[in-house]
Amino acid sequence: MIYEYCLIVQGEIVPFPAYYEYPLMRTNKPTKQQRNYMHRKPDVALLQVSKQISAETCPILYGRNRWRMGRGWVMKKDHLIKDVIVSLDFRDYDPEMLAEDLEDPDLFPEEPRLQDSDEDVDGRHEHIHGLRVNWLTENLWYDKVSCAEKMTLRSITIDISKCWCFSNCCRLFDRAECMDFFTNFKNTMVTIEGIHSKKELKRIRGEFKTELPVRLEDDRTYTLVVDKPAKARP
Repeated sequence: MIYEYCLIVQGEIVPFPAYYEYPLMRTNKPTKQQRNYMHRKPDVALLQVSKQISAETCPILYGRNRWRMGRGWVMKKDHLIKDVIVSLDFRDYDPEMLAEDLEDPDLFPEEPRLQDSDEDVDGRHEHIHGLRVNWLTENLWYDKVSCAEKMTLRSITIDISKCWCFSNCCRLFDRAECMDFFTNFKNTMVTIEGIHSKKELKRIRGEFKTELPVRLEDDRTYTLVVDKPAKARP
């Protein structure tokens, strides 16, 4: 049908790309991940022909494509979306935002002074690290996932390949907030991508209480798919 040809595309639709996602759209030798961004765009002009055609095509555009959720997500028809991908990426804290927040003494307290003892310095670094991680998980990532939770989704993919702290010193996927992100989607097929080790896989499997098989994407990362039976939401 002509509607499907004009509106259904391969890969992901990225309506609000983050600063680090733009290079994925412009590379000459794309990887598998990059090819997901380099798709033919849907011909949305079709929706403006008439109200009748708009009513007929909106469920196709929103419900039969895959959407990558970003910060600042604002979609009038998001109740029609059925398939989304959400990345828990430390780069969501973009350089501009970081520069502004560096001036906030509550979020980024003054760095340790030279005359402080080693114990004071370690404690202060740990405190600052905790504040920054909390801001990332409880604000930026929470905003993304909470938008998805309001939708009546058929499937959601959560990418944790870049689920690190700012310093890349620790993985954040097993924090309580992130585990809630995985399990809060009822009656929805949940796919967890970018699992870095068997230890991480075991931890996430325990949260879902499942022994479902996993897919090995490459030599390092695993993908776990939890297929929940679809039921009518209240």
